[in-house]
Amino acid sequence: MLEKKPLLTPKFFMPVLPEQALPRSHVLKLLAPSLHRKLTLISAPAGFGKTTLLTLWLHSLTQAGQGAPHVVWISLDQSDDNAYRFWEYILTALVPLTGRAALQALLTLPPPPLEEVLTILINTLAELPEPIVLALDDYHMVSDSAIHAHLIFFLEHLPPCMHLVLATRYDPPLALARWRGKGQLVEIHAEQLRCSREEMATFLAQIMGHALSEEAIALIAERTEGWLVGLQLLALMLQHQPDATQVLQELSGSQRPLLQYLTEEVLDEQPAELRTFLLRTAILERLSAPLCAAVMQNSVAACQDMLEQLERRHLFIVALDTQGRWYRYHHLFAEALRHLLARDMEEAKLWQLYQQVSDCYEQQGMLAEAIEAAFAAQDFARAARLLVKCCQTAPFRSHYLTLRRWLERLPRPWLETSAELCQSYVLVQVLTGQQGNEKLLQLAERHWKSLNQPQRLGQVQVIRALLALKQGGDISSCVALAQQALDYLPREDVYWRSHCVQYISEHLLFNGRGEEVRSMLEEAYALAQQANNLYSMFKIRLHQGSLLQVQGKLHQAASYFHELDTTKELAEFPYLAYVRLLRLVSLYYEWNELARAEFYLARAESLLPHLEKVLLLPQCALYRALIAFARGDYALAEDYCFQAERIAQNSGFVLAVEEVLLYQTRLYLARTDLSSALACLSKASLSPELLLNEMPANEHLDWYSCLIRLLLAQGRNDQARSLAERQALLQKENFASYIEFQLLEILALQAQGQQQSALEELRRLLVRCRPEGYIRIFVDEGKDLVPLLQALSSHEREPFMLSYIERLLQAFAPIQPSAEIAGLAANKQPVCASTSLPESDLLSEREREVLHLLARGASNHEIAEALVITYNTTKRHVHNILEKLQASNRTQAVAQARKLGLLSTE
Repeated sequence: MLEKKPLLTPKFFMPVLPEQALPRSHVLKLLAPSLHRKLTLISAPAGFGKTTLLTLWLHSLTQAGQGAPHVVWISLDQSDDNAYRFWEYILTALVPLTGRAALQALLTLPPPPLEEVLTILINTLAELPEPIVLALDDYHMVSDSAIHAHLIFFLEHLPPCMHLVLATRYDPPLALARWRGKGQLVEIHAEQLRCSREEMATFLAQIMGHALSEEAIALIAERTEGWLVGLQLLALMLQHQPDATQVLQELSGSQRPLLQYLTEEVLDEQPAELRTFLLRTAILERLSAPLCAAVMQNSVAACQDMLEQLERRHLFIVALDTQGRWYRYHHLFAEALRHLLARDMEEAKLWQLYQQVSDCYEQQGMLAEAIEAAFAAQDFARAARLLVKCCQTAPFRSHYLTLRRWLERLPRPWLETSAELCQSYVLVQVLTGQQGNEKLLQLAERHWKSLNQPQRLGQVQVIRALLALKQGGDISSCVALAQQALDYLPREDVYWRSHCVQYISEHLLFNGRGEEVRSMLEEAYALAQQANNLYSMFKIRLHQGSLLQVQGKLHQAASYFHELDTTKELAEFPYLAYVRLLRLVSLYYEWNELARAEFYLARAESLLPHLEKVLLLPQCALYRALIAFARGDYALAEDYCFQAERIAQNSGFVLAVEEVLLYQTRLYLARTDLSSALACLSKASLSPELLLNEMPANEHLDWYSCLIRLLLAQGRNDQARSLAERQALLQKENFASYIEFQLLEILALQAQGQQQSALEELRRLLVRCRPEGYIRIFVDEGKDLVPLLQALSSHEREPFMLSYIERLLQAFAPIQPSAEIAGLAANKQPVCASTSLPESDLLSEREREVLHLLARGASNHEIAEALVITYNTTKRHVHNILEKLQASNRTQAVAQARKLGLLSTE
């Protein structure tokens, strides 16, 4: 017999559960099938809670009562990286269950082949009736290939009563693929071990004694990425800090507790070559073999092998695709690595490293990353050159804030040496709510004049037009400057000309020149199409749809906006997609289809995370307010108004602030709160006297409508009627404004006691509005219209008109939201993008008719003939049905409709 060396008894003890351990119930559910499989593998980087999870699970098994398995625990360390020592621990731990036969065979001198010892063990285990769980913690400490080979042999012949669990920092070289394919393996990885936001909130509340805000939890989730030890270390830092917000904002991998853990537990455990690779490549935001090769001055193949090795070892690396080409490091790990690199490498060498990276990024067309690397290298000449390239090749596409931040980081001498950068900086200042720097714009203008560059001078004029509009609300100056810019800009400069077209067309439209606008937009679209400028094409299409909407052609406008949704390229421009959805919200709101309006509003809100904050003007909050008002919830409408006010004020845009004030004024007038309405007028630097005596009639249209409502509320009916009549005559092309002023004139007639005239005017207006289905514009004027509509209803003989009047009267009763939407509204939360429409409201009556014909297999032509509608209208209805039922074809739509009970299942 071989003299037995002593074993460390504490390695057989299962760890005691921490007092404040997270329950991890959702992960424990994933372990439920384990006892029916051969192997459970819990594999994740350091600090993801592998040992804690394993302990929780095994404790739950032992407390199961009768039939509970015997649990055998072994904590491995480096001294166990020897095959005989490794199996000695396992056999010793199993002695109470299997006896000493296998252990005695192992300790025989000379030792027998391990397969013989394991055969004895397997045969002994096969005779046991009770289930056994053998848990090996820290299996990554084992590197001896003989151990892996013998463990494979053991697992291949494992008796049914036995189950093995391995907790490790990286996947071991076992036959995992074979066992996975046979359904004999349960796997838990970092993705499943990440703490959810709910778990983070619960854990931190236990530690700190009070709950953190949702914003704080969101920030913690973003920074820690669900890393349990990161969360625990953060909790320790927060315990003795009065200001949690400051700690969270400063949280990084360079903070001592995190840095010490990552250095000692992760980095120091790696081979020298791997450690060097980790430190140097940490300067990359995203990792690929070519980029790593540029940093390491090594071959692409060698770097690809290194990346795959990191992934196998779970070294805080996250795959960004399924092909194994792109990766990134865990945020805190990357910050720790960068801190160590900056500490240990000479500054000049570090800058040189960033220059190499910037050059590689540029070669791969990754301009944003190249600019960031140039700044990190303190190479401002390179950064300026790349920024010029960025401004010339990318028409900003809504990345205004990013570009402004880059230009702010550029030292002023480098900025002023480039006219391109000067004018671009002023442009993004204005677009991000800052005061535009006129001196820089003048500098650019002088430079372009000296070079005789009329196109560039035209661009400067466009920026000045934008300045006039955004910062001063001066529409007349904006239009004049845009006209001047068009004289400079060549026809092929579609991007800049589209700005001019936008400003001029809006001005022409409000001055009753709709045909000129249509012609201008068609010409602009043709140029954009010729230049294959998708951004400008989509933008002009949106303007064309908006023109139709303003002209009162609501159904045509809806077709425009729906057709844009079928264009996949629109997803490249999230802001334009956002605007399209808001236009649909406005249409469905007008048709009083509030559930559908809310559906598109939720989709618009789902795009907000993809947009820079400067673009988040208050429209979403205002539409929420409109819908709440339509449902009779005035308090909620007011809350959304205040939310919109904060957004507008933060944007710095004069027109955005004015838009919110305008709606607040309307809300106060609807509730006859005249003092608050007057206060809003004052905030907008307006007054009844100013509007009546000094302002041009074709400007501040919406404020004029508020003024008329105010005059009516004050009993100044003659003034109200005169003003409404004048404004209605000026708004023939802007049909929505025309309806509004006509209604106000009708209400003034009613207030004057001219009932018959009011009825005649109202019926004439209804005749014009009925084909397009206007509803809310009538209802939102308030219940003073109800007696007039009731009077018309009692004498109406035309069936279509009678039906329309009845629909209007029904709409005056507030529409209640679905239970789900009501619950969200009570919490002042926006409806999430996945919110579905109530089934009863999902399809309109006409769409239901089309759906039934679809279910019978009718073609579009057959449907059009059966319902006596045009082919294009049929196509629009079919498109709407597919979109609302989230179906890609007719067959799916019919199947989904049957599931929702919209069709019989026969």
